[in-house]
Amino acid sequence: MTLRVRSGELPSAVHPLTQEVLLLLELYSQVGEVVDHASYPDYQVLRTLQTLVQRGIVELRAGAPVPAPDSGLFRASQLRRLREWTGIRSGAPRDGKLLIASSSPGVTRDFLHLLRTVPGLVPHPRMGDGLAAHSLGPIARLRLEDDLGIELLHVPVTASYAPLWPLAGHGALGSLLLMDGPVADGVSTLRPFSDALRSLPRSRLVHVLMVRPGEVGLAEDVRQNVELMEESTLCLLPLERRRDPLESLRGVFSRLLP
Repeated sequence: MTLRVRSGELPSAVHPLTQEVLLLLELYSQVGEVVDHASYPDYQVLRTLQTLVQRGIVELRAGAPVPAPDSGLFRASQLRRLREWTGIRSGAPRDGKLLIASSSPGVTRDFLHLLRTVPGLVPHPRMGDGLAAHSLGPIARLRLEDDLGIELLHVPVTASYAPLWPLAGHGALGSLLLMDGPVADGVSTLRPFSDALRSLPRSRLVHVLMVRPGEVGLAEDVRQNVELMEESTLCLLPLERRRDPLESLRGVFSRLLP
């Protein structure tokens, strides 16, 4: 799946959903990748892709997979992969560990606010809107099945914690690197942490760009700075209240699966 026209030739005044899909099409070539990374519900993204194909803006190659919408945070096949990765056996449950790092305390609070809406989330007593940027420790457990879950661990990106970063990341499912705009500033703040984690075995780094209501110029900002993220994945996470948080978070968490 590819764009048939240059990005500069596309109209500037288009719906935010269409803008996001066009941005993702510059980063990914598979329908499933675009759907998983998009912050909108799957059916809306698929409908937008269909419209772009009909208008000749996007060329869809034969045989490209189109995943069916799902109501859970993870699809059944994704849960099986996660279970296999954690090595869970009957009577010996073991959670996956997920690191949470952010470019600012405000970004952390916004993300935690979204997490509270996820079914199965059990907040740690220390998890609150006043979580400090310099606080290291567990913030919540996401229960997926009776014997399967994900433990969320907040890791500060201040230099004084640098010796602990590889220890915290050892055996982790992955790391979510939370940031807001400008993109270059967020990536710069998170760079020491991401560099330290990138060398670990099976490292999965996902930059999560928090999109606030009414934010303009974001797509161009990402296009100009996407190379700064090197080998990590980028997800856009909208903070609009009218958006279903579960739908927005699905694409983020799916990027962490082995």
